Amino acid sequence: MDLRPTTRELNFGIARNYLLPRFGGFPLAEIRPTDVRAMVAEELAAAKLSGSAVRRHSIVLGTILEAAVQDGRIARNPVRGVKLPPERARRMRFLEASEVAMLVAAHPEPYRPMVLSAAYVGLRWGELVGPGLGPRGPPATNRPRRSPAA
Repeated sequence: MDLRPTTRELNFGIARNYLLPRFGGFPLAEIRPTDVRAMVAEELAAAKLSGSAVRRHSIVLGTILEAAVQDGRIARNPVRGVKLPPERARRMRFLEASEVAMLVAAHPEPYRPMVLSAAYVGLRWGELVGPGLGPRGPPATNRPRRSPAA
């Protein structure tokens, strides 16, 4: 499966921290839809995780089990058909001009244009800093290309 590194890391964390402790002792063929429904209900009842996080756990489990179906290890994906918590959009909060001014003043001078851009244009962090500022330098598509030798 072709996933971005951050998504892959998130999914591995979910599997390690939530799915393996719960299902690690089960043979794949013994995981039933009732087990998945119980996981969803218990995680929601504990109220430690958002509905979105519980939904993500189910999706990761479903992806793992779908790979097992494709590989012929199980006949059916037990996550399929299980009702997941609805996705709820978060209410957006917009800063007042005075709040933006306080935020800008709290940052050193070199960062103030970035804070202003984020506040007034609505850019997210990745859009603000761009892909070229990651730990590995600029992406290959932005690197200068050599012209073919004549």
